[in-house]
Amino acid sequence: MYVWFQNKQFEYILLQKRDMADEDARLGAGICFLLVGAILGIGFGASFIYVPLEHWGLAVNTYTKDINPTPLEAGAYGPYWAHEIYKFPRSIEVVNFTEPYTGSGDNRALRLTASDSASVELAMSFSYQLEPQHLHSLYKAFSFNWKNSIQGNSRSILRDVGAKYTALDYVQNGRRVEVEAAMKQRMVTYFEKEFVTGVPAAKLIGFYLLGVEFEKTAKRDKDQDILNAIKSVKDQEKINEQSKLDVITEITQTNVSKLESERQSFVEVTSIDNENVKKTKEIELVQINAKTARLVSQIETDAQVNATNYRSETSNLRQSFLTEIVEYEQNTAALVNEIAAQTRLLKSQNEAKIQEIIATAEKEANITISLAQQQAYINRTQAIEVAYKNLKAQLALDGDDINILKFIRGIEMHKEEKLHMDLQKPTALNLPGQNEKYLESLKTGYTRL
Repeated sequence: MYVWFQNKQFEYILLQKRDMADEDARLGAGICFLLVGAILGIGFGASFIYVPLEHWGLAVNTYTKDINPTPLEAGAYGPYWAHEIYKFPRSIEVVNFTEPYTGSGDNRALRLTASDSASVELAMSFSYQLEPQHLHSLYKAFSFNWKNSIQGNSRSILRDVGAKYTALDYVQNGRRVEVEAAMKQRMVTYFEKEFVTGVPAAKLIGFYLLGVEFEKTAKRDKDQDILNAIKSVKDQEKINEQSKLDVITEITQTNVSKLESERQSFVEVTSIDNENVKKTKEIELVQINAKTARLVSQIETDAQVNATNYRSETSNLRQSFLTEIVEYEQNTAALVNEIAAQTRLLKSQNEAKIQEIIATAEKEANITISLAQQQAYINRTQAIEVAYKNLKAQLALDGDDINILKFIRGIEMHKEEKLHMDLQKPTALNLPGQNEKYLESLKTGYTRL
């Protein structure tokens, strides 16, 4: 019984181990399958992303929607896994408000109420360009609806600016330029500070006020009303100027009473009938035409004068350039001559310095030679003196013998042409010509006693 129990226990253990081995094998196969699937998924999910030539791009994670704020230029990037490109135009965008206001769509002309309550329709156009370094902020603010935001906001902004001016301001050349400049500056501010708060996400390229129209009704033509108002203002200005001229003339020619009567007549003149007014207007029209012709003629004359002045200035400029070239060549030649002169001067100074150095060296050499000769003479004299002393000591000569020998030697060294005999015994042997002969004997190295 005990053996049979042990055998059964052993079989049970073997079966248990076999089941564990099969389970491990299945687990390993599952893990391998998962790894292969993950690798294949990553491989199929990874790819390149492309930015078209006419766009900027922002890389965006497809799943998390995280945006890389660095703008990408045109080209291929990657490989990225689960990424896509948000595209933004890099070209100049144009917004036109030129379609009739009675139509439909966002491109209709702007209708506004001027400060004098007149209804004005404005046709305009502006262009802008996105700044690539702020595309991330632009997308965070508007997603892809930034064009609609610009379209709507710009209409409101331009309408507010235009409402500050009168209808006359839009038909007078100087004032119309001022209105256009004010609208352009307002759009510059909008793109720099308001489009995306605190960030210049775009910049204005150009702004143009293209046309102006006034509201027309069945009973009234607003354009004609504006023209009539302008003409009335001009007529009133002309009448006022003429009145001032008449007043000044009457003050200088008449007394106060006549001035009063003339002023009364002026009041009567202002109440003339329509026929006279018509004739006056016709005269004014003729005068305006004549003035226009004069202005055209004056403009043509000014143009010819300007052309002549331009050609003259061009000729003068050319002559000035030629003169400057000649002066430059002359200055160059003068500099060359000056450099040559300075070179010759330096050469002569160098040669003079060399001669000075040679002269100084010769002088120092002569001094050295003279000092050496002087020292040699002194040494020879000392040697001769020592020789005499030794001669006196060795030959035992007394003073008289030495004097006799000195006398004889002095006679021998004396030049023959200067030889004089004196019967008296000389007190010293320093006779004329003695030293010359002695020095000559020193040079030859032979001394006669």
